[in-house]
Amino acid sequence: MPAQLGSHTPGEITCLYEITKAIHATMDLQRALYKVLELLSEHLGMKRGSITLLNPDTSQIHIEVAHGISESERTKGKYKLGEGITGRVIKAGRPMVVPQIDAEPLFLDRTGARNGIDHSKISFLCVPIKDQTRVIGALSVDCTYEETSSLEDDVRLLTVISTLIAQKVALLERIRREKDQLQEENLRLRKELNKKYSFTNIVGNSRKMQEVFYLISQVAKSNANVLLLGESGTGKELAANAIHYNSLRAGQPLVKINCAALPANLVEAELFGYEKGAFTGANRTKSGKFELADKGTLFLDEIGSLVLESQGKL
Repeated sequence: MPAQLGSHTPGEITCLYEITKAIHATMDLQRALYKVLELLSEHLGMKRGSITLLNPDTSQIHIEVAHGISESERTKGKYKLGEGITGRVIKAGRPMVVPQIDAEPLFLDRTGARNGIDHSKISFLCVPIKDQTRVIGALSVDCTYEETSSLEDDVRLLTVISTLIAQKVALLERIRREKDQLQEENLRLRKELNKKYSFTNIVGNSRKMQEVFYLISQVAKSNANVLLLGESGTGKELAANAIHYNSLRAGQPLVKINCAALPANLVEAELFGYEKGAFTGANRTKSGKFELADKGTLFLDEIGSLVLESQGKL
């Protein structure tokens, strides 16, 4: 039998241990939060529970995850800051305990999850989820009302759990912000590359150069393989850059490899990669340049310097 909230058995310690493991086991916030509520139900006899999060831009509160509440009921769980028990807890940043929900006019039961249940037998506990001093949401649970039991210990336990949740939410928020910043920086750099390798940055106004620009614009629109011929220093790599960054593959990788610098015994490994255990010393899988350039462009500089056997395999 699960330990009831308020019984203060070793089940609480087990529950905290399992919750800590569950929170750190995944980077999926919803999955972690669902697991928290499942463990509260399994170990501490929670009847219904929900984790609500505050949208700081709109000051709206919504149920992020719930246990013992249907999906349609969950979607009804939306509150304004200061509205109902949950809204007040998030606004004030302090826990609230309702021993019997039928005696508390502030209890809204907006989800309707307790319809048909004797409200005098339900206790409701709600604690804020804080990232340091900033309230980001609330953890609330239903448990069976017992006249002789104190709910203060339960509130302390839920506060500890809410702190673990807050740490997870804060971590994922930081990761999301850093990811957004990296994506913005990546877009900025790609725009810079597009400018750098546009036709206007290739010097030349002669008829021959105009023909080169025309050919680049033609092949850039296609998926054809392109052979660039010319003496060293005539701008083959510059033309390759212009083709890639003016093509439909501009947002994908441009992988360059100098074939003349590849030792003959490493050519195939560099170009095609290998699987772990393919030969002595292959202790990990290595992606080849072709795989790295998937959906993008592969520029094989000095391809004529490859041994004939490798050229055949290409």
